[in-house]
Amino acid sequence: VIKSIPSVGTLTYNGTAVAVGDVIKATPGTSDPAIGQITGLTFTPVKDAYGTPYATIEFDLCKVDAPNICDKGKKMFINVVNVEFTIRENAPIDTLVGMLDDIRISGPLTCTIISGDAGTTFKFDSTSLILNSALDYETKPSYGFFAKCSNGTEYDSTVISVIVVDENEAPEVRDTIFHVLENQPIGTVVDTLPVLDEDRNLDFLHNTLKIIAGDSDKYAIGDSTGVITTKVVLDYEADKFDTLFVQVKDSDGNVDTAR
Repeated sequence: VIKSIPSVGTLTYNGTAVAVGDVIKATPGTSDPAIGQITGLTFTPVKDAYGTPYATIEFDLCKVDAPNICDKGKKMFINVVNVEFTIRENAPIDTLVGMLDDIRISGPLTCTIISGDAGTTFKFDSTSLILNSALDYETKPSYGFFAKCSNGTEYDSTVISVIVVDENEAPEVRDTIFHVLENQPIGTVVDTLPVLDEDRNLDFLHNTLKIIAGDSDKYAIGDSTGVITTKVVLDYEADKFDTLFVQVKDSDGNVDTAR
């Protein structure tokens, strides 16, 4: 039962304006049927020169089958300010992402993620947002979700944005077999050794290749292109197979080697 509504802004339920005295019925929660949930309740704030950081809704929580039995004096604080945190892409699981410091209710608090695209990536420990699974900037560079905190009687809520900071991924080269004809002139192109690099940031895509072992007297490799060329005229009868060990290294010193 709605007891009071924000003095500014618009509160609607499924598109219809909500008034004091309206009864809104909760439905069983999807994750826990014992916990009721209300969908379709929307608050639209009115922005002014100073912003509208909070709005308050007061309500009584009553039983559907016994409407005279109510838990009265409940409050929900709606925080319409977007809280933004940043975290490194390769941060380990259980890293502290940030804390909800600007909560308008007191006492031991329990915060939960109730909607958005966080999935199981984050979790709350009281008001501390914790990384719960590995991040990948190239797959998902940001998250946005809605969180609710409660002390058992009062509630506060806020929108949270988490920005993932891109980090340099190690380049990769794979063992490969190439074929080339004998008796070809010096400088003949054998093939190109591909470098696999998940980075999209051009600042991280400075990879250098070099031959570090094997038949380096017979072959050269373009340090930035990976193009392998001959340095001698090859003779099948003298050597049927040649071996090269090629290393790739990026600007941060991450290396990988292929045969």
